[in-house]
Amino acid sequence: MLDDAELRADWTAELDDMRKRIALMRQILRQKLEDRQVAQDLAFLTDQKRMFSYTGFTEKQVETLRADFGIYTARDGRIDAAGLSEANLDAATEGFAAVMRI
Repeated sequence: MLDDAELRADWTAELDDMRKRIALMRQILRQKLEDRQVAQDLAFLTDQKRMFSYTGFTEKQVETLRADFGIYTARDGRIDAAGLSEANLDAATEGFAAVMRI
């Protein structure tokens, strides 16, 4: 399929759109956390570029996210940045801000 120039162009455009959306969600999340005056360095949100982001959350913070906010991350605190959307960004911000204050 990728041998077909038109299909490859479509695929490349879709990948580019996804990269841009993930980058935008990372930027908005960082700004929302900064607006809530989270003291920690949030550069990891915009410096990392792939689908996943390492937050540095402890196991206790991960457990709090799950129990109190219904936010699921890997045990090591890795989040799926591709899973961020306009629909869940405020909830993610609230949960992250809360555990970053622990």
